[in-house]
Amino acid sequence: MKKSLLVLASAAALMAGQVSAQTAPAAAPAQPAMNPGPVIPGVCVYSVEDAIAGSDMGKAAGERMRQLSAAVEAEIKPERTAIETEGKSLQDQVNAKTLQGEALQTKAQAFQGKVQGFEQKVQLRGQELQATEAKAQRQIATDLEPQLRAVYTEKGCGILVDRNSVLFANPAMDITGQVVTKLNAVKKTMTFDRERITPQARPTAAAPAPTAATKKN
Repeated sequence: MKKSLLVLASAAALMAGQVSAQTAPAAAPAQPAMNPGPVIPGVCVYSVEDAIAGSDMGKAAGERMRQLSAAVEAEIKPERTAIETEGKSLQDQVNAKTLQGEALQTKAQAFQGKVQGFEQKVQLRGQELQATEAKAQRQIATDLEPQLRAVYTEKGCGILVDRNSVLFANPAMDITGQVVTKLNAVKKTMTFDRERITPQARPTAAAPAPTAATKKN
């Protein structure tokens, strides 16, 4: 029984981590000033991750994800509370020796089934939130692309480098902010609902092969 409750606690902790979307990153330690180096003509630097996060669409998506996460937490909280209450009640009965033998086994199995069902729901909701966030980010990246192409042409870029692939670059070559500005001018918000994932049905046991006694002559 204690094992079941520990499993439940782990599932609840997992859900808490999954629904806390868009948490603020820890502040980076201060770095000493350095010479940015020369601007290399035709070389531009871009970060799609920063463009998504810094755009009005990205901020709207983050707020929407927080709303969806809160809705998921509100959905699962009553079930979690009910299971915790039932688990404590069963444990109290076991400690008081008022529930033993076959009756205990029957109730324990039923309770374990509820715990497993809750764990599966927690996992499914977490997967749905992840799928929702990924889809929103893909949409923002798609809307950013024409703006990126426009800035690339305007700046006379001859090569575009992913900022994550270089250690340092002169900020003057970074066109991320300009791309974000262009996107914000044409699209400021977005809304969406939580993606739905159909739970996979458990495979049923194969029917036994007919024996000689059951075969018809």
